Parts: sequence; C-alpha cells; structure tokens
Amino acid sequence: MSGWTRLGRDCPICNGDRKHKDCRQSVESGLVFCHDENANPSGWIFRGFDKYGFGIWQDEADAREFSEKSKEERQRERLERQQQQRQHKQAQIAAQMPVEERHRWNRRLLSLLSLSQSDLTSLEARGFEPEQVETEGYRSVEQWQELPENFPSNFPGRTTQGNLAIKLPGILCPIPNVEKQIAGFQTRRHDDSEGRYGWLSSKVAPVHVEGELPLGVYQPEKTKGQAIWLTDSPAIKSNLASQLLGVPVVGATNGNFHGSPELTRHTLSVLSDRYQTTHLILALDAGDVKNRAVCQRWQQQYKFLTDLGYSVWFAWWGQVDKSACDIDELKPEQLKSIQFIALKDFEAIASENGGLEAKPLTKKEQKAQQREQRRQLAQSQYQQLSQLTAERFLTINTPNLNFDEMALEPGCVYILCSAKGTRKTEGVRSILPQFRNIYAWFSRIALGREECHRLNLTWREEMGSYQGFLKVGFCSNSSYKFNPRHLQENGLLLVDECDQVFDHNFSTICNRDGVRPLILNSLSAHIAAAVSGKGMALFMSADVTDRDVEYIKALTPPGVPVRLIVNEYQPERGLVIFSEAETPEPQVDKLIQTLEAGIPCFVIDDIKDGVRGCNRSHSWY
Repeated sequence: MSGWTRLGRDCPICNGDRKHKDCRQSVESGLVFCHDENANPSGWIFRGFDKYGFGIWQDEADAREFSEKSKEERQRERLERQQQQRQHKQAQIAAQMPVEERHRWNRRLLSLLSLSQSDLTSLEARGFEPEQVETEGYRSVEQWQELPENFPSNFPGRTTQGNLAIKLPGILCPIPNVEKQIAGFQTRRHDDSEGRYGWLSSKVAPVHVEGELPLGVYQPEKTKGQAIWLTDSPAIKSNLASQLLGVPVVGATNGNFHGSPELTRHTLSVLSDRYQTTHLILALDAGDVKNRAVCQRWQQQYKFLTDLGYSVWFAWWGQVDKSACDIDELKPEQLKSIQFIALKDFEAIASENGGLEAKPLTKKEQKAQQREQRRQLAQSQYQQLSQLTAERFLTINTPNLNFDEMALEPGCVYILCSAKGTRKTEGVRSILPQFRNIYAWFSRIALGREECHRLNLTWREEMGSYQGFLKVGFCSNSSYKFNPRHLQENGLLLVDECDQVFDHNFSTICNRDGVRPLILNSLSAHIAAAVSGKGMALFMSADVTDRDVEYIKALTPPGVPVRLIVNEYQPERGLVIFSEAETPEPQVDKLIQTLEAGIPCFVIDDIKDGVRGCNRSHSWY
C-alpha cells in the first residue's frame, strides 16, 4: 500500500485488538488511522474522521513540533510533498499495465488455475450454481501462489520474487469492468483474521487503473428493473445481487465510489446509456444504520453521486442489525419487501439507531427539506408504480413492430409493452383480417375514433346494422352494451393504451348511474369470451407496469396463459426540464436561446395566469 504502513497488531490506538487489523499509518504525515471508535490512548490527539470512517490520530510530540514551525515553512513543506506525490502518482500510473493487456493476462492466469472441491462447495453455499462458478472464473489460490516466469513484471499483484501477493489462501474472484474485461482480482480468504477480502495487488505492481481501485460491474443477460444498484463489494456480493435482482450492479471496495471518481463517472455513464436510466439504488448492508462511520460514508457517496447528476435512493428491507440479510442473501420471495427510501428517510433511521446524530435545521433548511421530500416522494411513487419486473414471454428490440414474427397463438392473453413511435397501430393492423369479430376498448372518444379509422374498424357512434360479424371500437363507458358472445367466434379483444383504459374505468365518469360494476364485469367477460373461441386478447401500451400485468392476470380465467412481450427499443426522446426556481427569468432566458436556435419547445407554466416571465417569451415568439 503505497504511502502507508500496515500496523496490524502494532497499532498504538487499539493495540491490535480489532478483528480486521486494517489500521495504518501515513508515511508522509505520521498520522495513524484506526477504526476503533472507543479508543482513548494516552500520548495521542484525536483529529477527526477521514472519508472512509477511520479515526485520525496524531502523536502529541509531532503536534508540538508542528506548532513550532512557521506558517511559511509548513506551507513550503506541504507544497513540496504535494509535488512529490503528484510525480510519484504519475510514475505509478505510467508503469501500470493497461486494462486491455491485463485482461489478456488475467484470462491466461485463470487458464492455469483450478477450483478445489471445498471452494466449489463454499460458492454453492453462497448461492451459485456449478455452471455459474465456471462461467464467472472463480479459482483456488494458495499463499504466495506461484506465477509462470513469462508473466510481465507489472502484472497486477506480481511481487519482486515473481509470485503473487496473496498472504492467505482463498478463492480468486475476477472483477469485471463495464466493458466486461477483467480489471483485476480479489481474494476471498479462507481465514478472515485480516479481513475476508483483499485485492491481488503489490507495491511494485498495484491493481489500480489510472491510479484508482477497480469497480466490479455485473450485467445480467435479462434485466428486470429500471435502476443501477450499488454495493460495498466489487466481488461475490455484487455478482449474486445482480443475478438475484436481474439488474446491473456496481461494487466498490467499502462502497467508496468517490475514491475512484473517474472510473465511477465512466462506468455509470456507460450503464446509464445502456439501460436508459439515471436512477441509482444504494444497497445498505445489515447493521449499517448503527455504524457511525458507515453512515457518514453513505452520506458522502450520496452527495458524490447526486453531484454527478443521478437520482439516488437507498434500498431498505428492515436490515437494522447484523441479524438481517445483506442484499445478496435475500430469498426471491423477500424481494417484494424492499422499499426505496430517500436520503432523509435513511438519515432518520440511522439517527434512531445511533448511526447519525440528529441536528436541528434552520428555517431555510426546513423549507428546502420539505421541497426535497415532496420531490423524492413523487419520484419514489413513480418508480414503484412504473416498474415492470414481471416474467417475460418474449423480448424483442425493433423500431418497427411486426406482429407476424411474434407468432401469437389463439387462446392466450398477450400484453405488449412497446415505446411510443414503434408502430404498434400499424403492426396490429396486419393481423386484424384473421379475426371474425373484434372489440376495441379506448379511454377517450377522440383517440378511439381516430384509431378505428386507422384500423378499419367501425366506431360505435358510426355503427349501423350489421350481419355476420362485428368489428367495432368503443369507449369504456359503452363496453357493457356489447355482448361477449360475438368474441366467442374467432374474436379479438384489443385494448390499446391499456393503462389509460384501466385508469379511466376507475374514474368518476365511468360510474355515472352506477355503471362501473357493469364496465368491469364486461372487461372480464370479453377476455374470457375471446380466449375461449379460438381468439385472443391483446393489451398494448408504452407504459405497462407490474400493476397492469397483475390486474390483467386477475381478470383472466384460470389456466389461460398470460404472456408479456417487451420491446426494449427506445426512440430518441426530447429533453424535459423541471424548474423549481423562485423566479422564472433564468429559465425563460434559456428558453429564448433555445427558440433562437430553432429548437421547438413546449412550456407548462404553473404560475397564476401564466404571465410572469412568459410575456417575454410570447412577445419574442
């Protein structure tokens, strides 16, 4: 560890009594960093906590010597030390093996190692399947593991003696980066007397990438959520969490993402683009809210990540103390108990359990907190109500839907989630001729009439007498007037913008004269009739959620397959800006600049009468 001396059992603060033996001393300043919160050693002065939660201690003799030096002398020495540190860091970075090259050598190392039966059993007990263990590349390593002579001298973890810097035997864990390259290794030690995990790194060949510790990035083949999760471990915990949740997970040593700022910025930028999300979830470990240093660390991470422009939440399932499960230890049936809480809620829980000290807020801070609470509540409710994690029948990725390629089968209920602009209407029109009877539900008359004309269906108000078959569209309010029996003859039940239809069904307008029970019963009856007569039911929307899926399943007769099809293609979207500024003038200036650039804009002004500031943009326009 460059610039530091490991103290182990020789720590003058805790006398080596701590289990993890992670105490260290700065070579430059002589300051001792120790995690013992109850220590009170004589001859030492407590100077506060560092960003990792270590207590900082200074020898009294050094303090006296420091106070005797002039301010100019201390400033000169500090600048000299900083210059030496910069030069030393740049020299280290220049000597480090590039990621592309180390990935090839890391793969070579894995090919030379094997996994013992006892380590395989241990990994299976942690939750891995045997084939997953092989795919992930876990291997067994011994103390000071031998390394072939042809490995480069700057191979991360190689010592001057030519072996690997592994102090204790254990399981070698590959750490993938966002490009799915092996950026380094951690060892899960059999003996945790010096900590359970340690990087494969040496003084002459550190594991750092551009001077920063690697991050572990795990990306599932199929994603279920709409957020990127962050944990305090780049190894096994993050891997298992990604597989359990079906979400991308990024792990940093001790959760210290701001300790690898450039890697974090790059990793999150790539994942945000790849998964179309700016939501981050911090996975608190069991007992974190009782640990003052850990709580302060999470606060620091929250600020760092929000400063990067992300919305950040904390995952909470009641893990107050160590008896609870960490995120990778939860059972699948426990996942529904996870709540996504805001910073204020995390701080409140931590304050209740001793992890943070409550402090009074100024009036200005109280108002700001109230605004943030409203915003966080709205975002939390939106995220919970808009997620789609239900099991998929089919996943596609296309800008132009082709229903013939989906091979839809009769006797089933299909739910299609596809973004606006992916030609859902044009696509469904191609399959309509194969049905004898069609009922199309809509939430609004204008939308329904327009869609019926595009689909060559008859709108209810334009319908005259009919013979033989009936292909008609109508608003939910009129649904109970259409007999389900027609759909028993090769019928299609089509519900476009189904989420809006469901909301409309429960609105006041759908209960005039107490007809809502008739409307709700009609929907269930139409589904049953369509699937029983060699037809099908098709629900479509760009905003299908778990709530919609569960509602449709509840309406579907038992034994009838309900199949979710998700089109992951996302058209390019415009920029949405929500301003909470006390005055609109700054935003109006930006609006006018945007209009001058020829970019169309749409403005919603909630200021009374819509006057202040808007007169300027209106006059310009």
